[in-house]
Amino acid sequence: MTPHIKLDDDVRDVLERSAITDTQLVLPDQLERKLYERVNKVIVAAGGKWLRKAKAHVFTRDPRQVLGLALANGQITDTKKLHNQFFTPPDLAARMCQMALVRPAKMVLEPSAGAGALVDAAIQAGGKVTAIEIDLDLVSRELIKFPIEHLVTVDFLELTTKHLPAFDCVVMNPPFANNADIKHVTHAFEFLRQHSFGQGRLVAVMSPHFTFAEDKPSKQFRKLVNTHGVYEKLPEDTFRGAGTSVNTVLVTLERN
Repeated sequence: MTPHIKLDDDVRDVLERSAITDTQLVLPDQLERKLYERVNKVIVAAGGKWLRKAKAHVFTRDPRQVLGLALANGQITDTKKLHNQFFTPPDLAARMCQMALVRPAKMVLEPSAGAGALVDAAIQAGGKVTAIEIDLDLVSRELIKFPIEHLVTVDFLELTTKHLPAFDCVVMNPPFANNADIKHVTHAFEFLRQHSFGQGRLVAVMSPHFTFAEDKPSKQFRKLVNTHGVYEKLPEDTFRGAGTSVNTVLVTLERN
């Protein structure tokens, strides 16, 4: 699915007539449903969310620049789709940290930190967190809020064990497209510490594709899971609040 959304003339007209401030957007009038759905896609891509109480779409950052660029260019990029950003619900993040045995003073890696749900849960559990995030906007807008031990802005797949130490725990919700989740989780597995007592443990949200697909990466990853861990299906509505109904599984791997 393309991350670029074209602004048709009628959508542009609605946005140009809307009242836009640094925190919200108010549509000029009641729109026919199909038109509203197309307008709403643009607003959501810009970071807006409908809030009934405010009777407006609200933003956590000033949307005027990004919407102005969209009107000038005739399209907008949905950064969530561009980076496969569908963030972990807080209750699931807390459960994942429990499963990964995050404890006070444990060294924890979050390789695709996003808006920080897993980072926050790991810190709340007492972990010393190293967070990796490629999206500079998320780093400056979201991750900067947390007392992270080490914050690195780079493509996680470019890092090696020479760049980072071994970790007691890994918690992650990687991108899914084109087997990216398999690549990220397999790579993260290499950073788990091999303990004399107990094991390093990784817990990851993944697409269920690897559980049945016959492509080479899926077969290899199934073998890794069968050797080092388990997986479970998550409820279908787990990520509904993040804007997707994608099916997911929770994978646990141990380095022993």
